[in-house]
Formats: sequence, structure tokens, C-alpha cells
Amino acid sequence: MTIQPIRTYHSIDSSGSLLSAPPELLERQMQHLAARGFQSLTVSEVAAFLKREKIGLERRIALTFDDGCRSVPEAAFPVLRRYGFRATRFAVSDFCGSENSWDRGNWRIPRLSLLRGDELGKFAAAGWKTGSHKATHARLTKLDDDALEHELQESRRFLREACGTPVRCPACPCGARDARVRRRARAIFDAGCTTGLGHARGTSDPVALQRVDPYYLRVPGLFRGIESGWMGSCLRLRRLLRKVHAL
Repeated sequence: MTIQPIRTYHSIDSSGSLLSAPPELLERQMQHLAARGFQSLTVSEVAAFLKREKIGLERRIALTFDDGCRSVPEAAFPVLRRYGFRATRFAVSDFCGSENSWDRGNWRIPRLSLLRGDELGKFAAAGWKTGSHKATHARLTKLDDDALEHELQESRRFLREACGTPVRCPACPCGARDARVRRRARAIFDAGCTTGLGHARGTSDPVALQRVDPYYLRVPGLFRGIESGWMGSCLRLRRLLRKVHAL
């Protein structure tokens, strides 16, 4: 059992940065998905559907926005609402109301304004969910047990109180996870995402569901190809290249 790849976005703006997608591109993509008859799920719903091996997932998608960028409710929410889609936003709790300063030093990523905690829950009535991108966007595998617990628990507590809604899913910054991180995440959350490239399946770890990152969302042919079987081969090749590059 598989679902069409979970789509990952960060900021919706025209800066051309690694984390940005132009508003007009998002509009075309949502228009394409709507015309193809897709319906949206939250990340928690994806995990629940896969666990139950529910049929009919071929026309279901999940849209995610990492970091809690202010551009998302300003530029993305109206577009998704126009086409009847919902999304899950992953916010970095200690940086709410500030900027993505954890990316300081990477000249390819601009300073992005982030939403305050009280702003994150404004679109809950429209079906949007807020998830945890941890407290400080730290690489979780590098933390000791106490620091890991803070990243997981404090972020969930802050976001739950700020949004007034349960926070059931995380996204691991940079996809960093190991057996210890997965074990603690499963004890706290129902579902979650990683940056692991691929399709979420019934055999996927429910707190580390695979996604497709912005690189594949910018080129129209590749975006449409995500719905096709041949894209699986492309994603496997991309994962291999990532491993080689990391050596």
C-alpha cells in the first residue's frame, strides 16, 4: 500500500532560494492536482490510512510546509483554500516570531520571517494541522538524552498551548534520525515525516514517512511525473547520489 508522495515546501516567495517556491508555481501545481481529482490528507491521516491499508489512496496527497514561515499563510493558504486542499505545517518552537537563524552561514538561504506561536493555529478551522519541527531545529542524532527529550517534549508543549490543538506529528530537521530518536518519537507522537526521499508505504516507519523535496516540485515535468510509476526509479537514483555525495 502506497500513497502519492508527500510534498514538501518551506517558504512561498520569489527569491529563488533553495527553500523557496514562487507563488505562481504553487498555484499551477495545486491547479494541476485539483484537475486530476486529488484530495488532501494531513500527515497523521496518512499514517492512519497506511496502517489500516485503506484502499483508494491513489488520489490522496499530503502537503507539508516546514519551518513555520510567515509566507505560508500569506501566500500558500489562499491558494490551497481555493482548490480545497489542507496541509500540515512543521514549526520550530523556540524561533516562533523570529527568523530561521539556524541556517545562518548558508548564503544560499535568505532570512525568512517565522510566525508567532499564536498565529500558527489560526487556520485550524480550515483543516490545517501544526506539527513539531523541534525546539531549535537541532540535528537530533547529535544530542544527549536530556537534550533530545527537550527538543521533542518542549516543542510539542509550546505548540499545543500556542495553537490550542493537539500536536501529533514531528518532522526531523535535516532528516537526522537513528534508532534512539525513532524510539522516543514513537513514544510521543502518532506520525511524522523525514526528508528521506520516496513514497510513504504501509511498511514505512509512521514517524518517519518519506517525502519529496522542493527540488522535484519546481520542474513541471518532474512534478507531474511524481504521480507515475517511473518516478520511483528516479527517486532511488537520487537517494543513491545523496549517499555518494555524503561520503
